[in-house]
Formats: sequence, C-alpha cells, structure tokens
Amino acid sequence: MDIESKIFYQILNNLPGIIIVATEEKKIIFINNDGEKYFKCKLEKIQNKSCQIIINKEFHETFCLFEEVSENSEVQYKFNVNLAGEAFSVTAFKVATPEGTLIVHNFRFVNEIVSKIRKIENERDKYHLQFDNFTKIFDKLKEAFLLVNSENKVILMNEFAQTTVGISKSQVLNYEFSNFLKLLKIKNDNKLIKSLSKKEELSNYSAFLVGLENEDRKIILNTFKLSNEENSFDYLINIRDLKRIEGDLRLKSEGELIPGFIGKSKAIQQISQMVQMVKNGDTTILIQGESGTGKEVISHGIHEMGERRDKPFVAVNCAAIPEHLIESELFGHEKGAFTGATATKIGKFELASEGTLFLDEIGEMPLQLQTKLLRVLQERSFERVGSNKQIQTNTRVIAATNKNLASEVEKGNFRRDLFFRLNVIPIKLPPLRDRKEDIELLIKTFIPKLSAKYNKRILGVEKKSLQFLLEYPWLGNVRELMNVLEYGIICCQSTELELPDFENILNLKSTKNEPNSEKNEKLTYSDLERNKILKTLEKVNGSLNDAAEILEMHRTTLWRKMKKYGI
Repeated sequence: MDIESKIFYQILNNLPGIIIVATEEKKIIFINNDGEKYFKCKLEKIQNKSCQIIINKEFHETFCLFEEVSENSEVQYKFNVNLAGEAFSVTAFKVATPEGTLIVHNFRFVNEIVSKIRKIENERDKYHLQFDNFTKIFDKLKEAFLLVNSENKVILMNEFAQTTVGISKSQVLNYEFSNFLKLLKIKNDNKLIKSLSKKEELSNYSAFLVGLENEDRKIILNTFKLSNEENSFDYLINIRDLKRIEGDLRLKSEGELIPGFIGKSKAIQQISQMVQMVKNGDTTILIQGESGTGKEVISHGIHEMGERRDKPFVAVNCAAIPEHLIESELFGHEKGAFTGATATKIGKFELASEGTLFLDEIGEMPLQLQTKLLRVLQERSFERVGSNKQIQTNTRVIAATNKNLASEVEKGNFRRDLFFRLNVIPIKLPPLRDRKEDIELLIKTFIPKLSAKYNKRILGVEKKSLQFLLEYPWLGNVRELMNVLEYGIICCQSTELELPDFENILNLKSTKNEPNSEKNEKLTYSDLERNKILKTLEKVNGSLNDAAEILEMHRTTLWRKMKKYGI
C-alpha cells in the first residue's frame, strides 16, 4: 500500500460512523474501527470478500446503493435503513484511487443525525448554513419525513412529505404540531390522531389518507422518540405510501423476466427463455436491435443471471471512442508505446477478467481492430499496445449492434469470420412499436422513478393521453419513451400526465411527413437537428459512419448528439 493510500485510510478511520470501502465488484477492501466494533469482525478476516457476509439480506434487497452509485457519479443517500436491527442513514459515493475506482459507504445512526439537526436548530443564528445542509439531505430522501421538536413545533419537513400528504411546508413549518394534525386528512382513525398528538412511538402502523383526488391511500407510519440533552425528546415521523411500495414490487415480479429489462410480451418471453439457456459459459453472444431497445440492459441481465455475476461487467461503446484510441482502450498499452502514453494502462479486457465485456456498436469497429479481436476470441490471449507479452483472458464477450451485420459483411465493412465468431448465439431485440403491449408496463415502471427524481407526485397518465402513447411509433424506442416521460413530469402541474405536458417534445414526430407544415415553426434548432439526424440514420440503415459522413461531423460528435437527443 502506497503512502497516499495509507493516508486515505487513516482519514476514513477517524471519520464518525461506520465506513465500508468496496471495489466495483462489491469486494470489501477496508472497514474502519467503528465498523469492526459494530459488526464484531476484523478487516483481515473479511478483506476481499463480498460485502454481503456482514450486511443483512434485507439491506441488500431493499436499500443497497451500490448500483445507483455505479451508474452515475452523484452522491447517493438513504434514510431509516434497517441494518442489523438498527436505524441508519447511508451515504455512498465513488472515489478514484491508484487502486482503481472504489465505492465508499458511510453508515450513521439516525439518532445521531437528528441530534445534530436539533442542535443546529437551537443555535440557528450561529449555524444556519449547517442546518440548511442537513435540510438539503432530508430533501434528497425518497420517503416522507417530519421532525417535531420538544416544544411541539414542526422544524423540518422534506420535499417528499409534501407530495405524500398533500400539505406544503409553508403550512406547517415553525407552526404547532397540532396544526399539522388538523391538516392531515387521516380517514376514520381517532386512535392514530390521539397517538400522534401524544407523540407516542408507532411501528408499521397502517392507516388511510384522503388524497388530493379524494381517493383513499393506504400509508404505513413509523414514529421515533429522539432524546435530547434537555431530558425531553424530539419526534420523527416517517410516512410510506403503500401503493408505491406494492407497485414497485408488482412491477418487479410481473415485468422483469430479465433483471432490469421491463416487458412480458411474447417476444420478450422468448428472449427470456433464450437468456436462461445461454446465461452460463463463455460462448460469445451477438445482440441486434435498433438504438434504444435495451441491448446493454439485456447484456447486463445475462451477466447478472449467470455464473459470472460476482465478476466485473465492463461496457465499451465502440462508436464513442476515436479510432486511434480504441485498441489501447480495449487491450491497454505500455508506458512509451505512443506519444502521450506516459504510464502503463490496463485495457477493458483485463478489467473484465473472469467477467463479461460488453462491446456496444460493434459494427463501428475499424477493420484493422476487427482482426485483432478475432484473434483474441480464438486464442483467448492478447498483447497490450507496445508489448510482446501474451496475456491470457477468460472474459466472456457480448457484442451488440443496431446494424445488419450480414449486410455489412457483403459491403466489405465487417469481417465475415468475425461475424460468424460473434454470431454463435444471436439475440434480436424487437423495436418498441412491435411489442406495444409492454408500453403501459414501461410507463408504470418509469413514472414512479422519475416522479421521485423530481420530487413530484405523479400517479399516472390521463386515459386519452395514455392511448396516444400506446399508439405512438417510438422511433427512438424505450430510450425515447423514457425521455418523453421525464420531460412530461418536469412540465406537469397536476398528479396526472396529460398530452399538453409532453406534446412539444413530440411535435417533431407529428410533422415527420410535413416538412413545410406550420407546426415546424414551433420547432427549436435542437428539434430540427434531431429530426435531421433521425432521417439520416434511417436513410443509411443505422450506420454511424455513413450518417456522420453525410452530416459532415465526426462519428464521436454524432454519437454525443444521439445521446443528447435520446436517439
């Protein structure tokens, strides 16, 4: 361990709370002193083992932030997490170190956090900035929370609580707790009202709220007495919307035949059966489908369902990497191998050792590199750029493309022998317009997630607007559907999405065959550019190279614009 790493771990050892550091493969490499005491273990006994050996099953199935942190670089939070019977808050974030990317989890007792909030509240004039920071943390939590101080004043209400109970912060903050109880529309449950008035502790108490549309909404309440230094206590209220919880569980059980991939149509059932048959082993797989159909999601599902699930999954987009860098990206390079190679670099094949390497947009790979990839697949070994040393690999390769590779072979753009080598197990993903029975399920899956992201309470889509979405052609497939829903949720001013919330983003499609229509006057430059890219890709059958040439832009620039516009 180098000096910088030692300093890093010394700092972590002195931070408050439990600190667990794991690799991207979920292997523990560090646990601080507080963690060793709490879990009654020693680092040397659990190092390089799965974090599941010390953290309870419920946490992994319900609260784990690993995937959220892996997918983006934002700090992730969760509150009121049950870890070995104790209530914790969890903060997770990525750290880049000489040892690679690490994911740090910090567990803090709920009592400890709320105690800090209370202390800051009592001295707000002096510590108002700190209080604001804690309030921001509470606002990030995806459950409803309300904090009442020992003087019966509501001192904190997070954003999610507003949408859950239908009461704004301005109506209750710094007012008497009794005012909140009057506004809270609990249906026919005087016992609960009395318990809350007396600030009694409740555990998983079921009740009904009258919603904004006068509908009955079942909720689960948990309340906690938090003792303070004045021999009195504060009162923390947690409210969970049972419909949301049950909906998430139902969608997961009904709609995910493959982890992360939503759909139960006949086409998806057939693909699921194929995935079950090929999930193990090292045979190469070729996934073909239009942009936005979920090729990477399927490949990740194969990895998660198979025997390599505990090994790395590494994704590479062949279209997004400049041609002169892609060989180094895949196979690594030695120091001094070329101008700018100031240090040895490990390639994606080595990073995915024993796991799965996903090669997206394989049809965009330069012919020269196709030759080297074929040799790697045949001989199970490769050389870094600038080296003659053979490195053995046991990495499974899953490739994907939105092109017709057989046609590309005939054109001379793709090696015939590599095509046959990749196409051992072909999987063809249907476009969304060919599995319309999955659209409503996708909408029901995306809306709760996107609503929570923007702290909104969107219950669904208005009937006529839903019918419009079901009949829409979705040239951009699932990715376009998600972008449209996200746009609509941002614009929505009620609890139900309606056509006016998202029709602006769809104007482009409605004028596809009317280039001179008056509707085009509403389109922005971005709309027109997106339309031009879509038409060009359709004209060249999805070839990024040909489209980039027609549009007179670099292939990587075209790829970035496609990602930007959800194509």
